[in-house]
Amino acid sequence: MHTPFKRDVSAELAKAAHEAGMKIGWYYSPMDWRDPDCRSANNDRFIKTIREELRELLTNYGKIDLLWL
Repeated sequence: MHTPFKRDVSAELAKAAHEAGMKIGWYYSPMDWRDPDCRSANNDRFIKTIREELRELLTNYGKIDLLWL
């Protein structure tokens, strides 16, 4: 939702794929070099963020057939 689109594009994509009987997968890049917590003394906060984002991707959009890291 924090995009210029101001809507959940992932939800729209997942819904369209499910309605069309297509499989859906997400690509998730765990490293975010712009995040000040990444590979710092606060790396535990960064890991927590990763877990929360992955939980969102894998629970909010119905069946997900593939997760690519």
